[in-house]
Amino acid sequence: MVMEDSNFRVIIVGGSVAGLVFAHCLNRAGIEHLILEKGNEVAPDLGASIGIMPNGARILEQLGLHEKIEQCIEPMSISHIIFPDGLALESRYLQNIYERFGYSVAFLARAEFLRIAYELYPEKAKIITGKKVTEVNRCQGGICAVTDDGSVYQGSIIVGADGVHSRIRSEMWRIANKDSLGSILDEEKKSMTVEYACVFGISSGIKGLGDGEQINAFLDGAAVMMMQGKGDRVFWFIFKKLDQKYVYPDTPRFSMDDAEKLCREMKDVRLYRELCVDDLWRTKQTASMTALEEGLFKTWFYDRMVLLGDSVHKVSQSSLPGHRSCLPKPTTTATR
Repeated sequence: MVMEDSNFRVIIVGGSVAGLVFAHCLNRAGIEHLILEKGNEVAPDLGASIGIMPNGARILEQLGLHEKIEQCIEPMSISHIIFPDGLALESRYLQNIYERFGYSVAFLARAEFLRIAYELYPEKAKIITGKKVTEVNRCQGGICAVTDDGSVYQGSIIVGADGVHSRIRSEMWRIANKDSLGSILDEEKKSMTVEYACVFGISSGIKGLGDGEQINAFLDGAAVMMMQGKGDRVFWFIFKKLDQKYVYPDTPRFSMDDAEKLCREMKDVRLYRELCVDDLWRTKQTASMTALEEGLFKTWFYDRMVLLGDSVHKVSQSSLPGHRSCLPKPTTTATR
């Protein structure tokens, strides 16, 4: 159902997975909107991958995105689970998921997902790149986003889909503090923590994995997950428990040297059959390392500001729920 024309306008900050999916939802609902993306590209190749679960696939199909995405994925069918004591199990739960829900669990590069979401978005002029929002201010009849080049964009509400280091969340807190809610927010600001780091990447030419196979290797103080995707690509994650629990924003940052050091330390760790960590690192096309934030903020909106995705909730990625959990939120927000 398309809404009648009105002066209501949504400013989306962040051309992320959540941001672009939300834009598609608003477009379908006939709600005026604009996307401000700080990067110069909508779909940069940063080496990350995205997992699509049935709950997300159902939404993507309704938005007209799933058919194109299916061309880039290899459905997962078999999961091999390896425990620290050497016990190994084979599970067909991935096939069961497909049989019960009609959609497969699958992975593709995050850049591919963003490219498809952008290409199929019908009003590309509404996506403005190179616009880093630095400030949010109340203005007559709405709220304004100010970017680093001095541009000002006015809307009825601002939606922060700008990730775990969300500027919109910070601005929401700042404005709420001015409204005498500081004591409530001070405690909430400490609710996001970091206990794990992750090296993630995409490799190719790895022998020993079949199409649609997934490996979950649980080690002492670490875990490795890998999925055979389409086009001979393997998406992998190495999770490592840190020496202490950090409270955001005082959390560690990691470089490519840190990623290489960890993979070198674990290079001889056998994951499945003859496959070792070194096989992943040696054949990588791209890789990176990041801290894994975990937390759920209580304040999801204030005044004319709303948070989506990682800006408001971040869960352990050892089970890879990140992107699949961010897909239902834009649709729920759009319908309200």
